[in-house]
Amino acid sequence: MKEIELTSINFETLKKFEDIETQESVVYHDDKKVYKLYKNFNMYDLIIREMHVEETSKITNFKMAQPLEKIINNCFFCGCTMELKEGITLSKFEQNHSIGELKDKLIDISEGLEEIHLANKGLVLGDINYNNIIVDEANNNFSFIDIDGAGIKKMEPMGIPFPLYEYLELRNSSYKGKQNYDRLAFLLAFYYTVFNKSFDDVSEEEFERKTDEIPFLNRSRYDFKVLKKKNKTIKEVPYFHEIFSK
Repeated sequence: MKEIELTSINFETLKKFEDIETQESVVYHDDKKVYKLYKNFNMYDLIIREMHVEETSKITNFKMAQPLEKIINNCFFCGCTMELKEGITLSKFEQNHSIGELKDKLIDISEGLEEIHLANKGLVLGDINYNNIIVDEANNNFSFIDIDGAGIKKMEPMGIPFPLYEYLELRNSSYKGKQNYDRLAFLLAFYYTVFNKSFDDVSEEEFERKTDEIPFLNRSRYDFKVLKKKNKTIKEVPYFHEIFSK
């Protein structure tokens, strides 16, 4: 995998992604690439992240923003460049579209997720959330971004979305990188959007009332009731598109 020196990057010519800066990274971009610099990482975590970056860079799938180069500072790994994907985040898409339009877009994305899983049996994206999915409405396309911490080759994902973390914590269930958890994270994110609260705070009575407002939600009645159980063993969850069809 190609390496570039941090000092060779002219940050004055780059634009900063102000809305996606996190505690672990700061992100810039030009017209071709994204530049992700890690912060608040200890040496061990940087070594592990470098291994993830190297492995995910080998995956070629147009629905994923592939890591392209490692960024090096004084011989130490400190970040990576990735493909720039055109469009808006799914979180912004959601703000300007109806729940039915969001559902249809999620079906397309879920089908893409299944394709990725089938093509890469050991790959778990991990941090599936609406800010890590780019929607290109002009070309009716989408992409998963921030895959540099994805689980691959028996390495656990380096991050998971909060709704999934919260769900597992309540059941005292430890996270184990499986593709089933990607499917679960996808569904939990949708429920959070629909109810605007954590999944376990939604009662069955609320679910029933919401089906009057959103009839297609009734298709997930069985899965909702299964997920509500406090079993430590997490059941296999269908793909979103297997539950909600267009």
